[in-house]
Amino acid sequence: MALPPPPPASGPPPVPAPPAPPTASRRPTAGSPLPVVLPFVLLGVLLLAHLVHYLLPGWLFAERRTPLSPDVGIALTVVLMLLYAGLVALVARTPGRRLVAALVAASTIPVQIALHVALRTADFDSVREIEILTTWGATLIAVVQVAAWGIARREGRVWPVGLVALPVVAALQWAVRFDVAQLVTDVVPGDGTASVLVAWTIFWAWFVVPVLLTGLLCFVIDEATRKSRSTRRA
Repeated sequence: MALPPPPPASGPPPVPAPPAPPTASRRPTAGSPLPVVLPFVLLGVLLLAHLVHYLLPGWLFAERRTPLSPDVGIALTVVLMLLYAGLVALVARTPGRRLVAALVAASTIPVQIALHVALRTADFDSVREIEILTTWGATLIAVVQVAAWGIARREGRVWPVGLVALPVVAALQWAVRFDVAQLVTDVVPGDGTASVLVAWTIFWAWFVVPVLLTGLLCFVIDEATRKSRSTRRA
């Protein structure tokens, strides 16, 4: 299957983003009157929008349509990041957390814009340099976004240890990236629109699932340490 080249317009692909833990505590709290399921319904909607944004360049390529403008691409990415900042503010347990979590999430926007500008203006000696910049820039953004969710929702102090998992997984993914690309090519034959969209969806999941699992790990660490603190007090 002939895979399309990465979208040249909008810089690095939308950060597998907007990333957050797929589960949360069911304990009622005074600072978070929202129904337990609502944050994750909203997160699901945001992830769906992120998937559509990620697939759009591939669909345009497969349909031989005009590529997305670089300015439109980065504008859509920034909108998604702002929506995520609003989401972490909405689900925060206290007003103080609401402000801090939103600011932390929004702090990734200048980084994303800087990556976009660098990709458009800098002179690179090889494709590998572009891969390094986009991969580790996106990883940094994803770590900060997961941290923003943790600030909004977690209750202990140990959960940030779980954030280390994401760069570790990113390093492993980097090591096998060519093998994974070849595997997807073999598994999804053909070069029609459907094949392109399936392949790009697999790549999207390849980047997004580790981010969600990192958020889940932070939640598990927070729950385990909370129970440990409760046991010691008893």
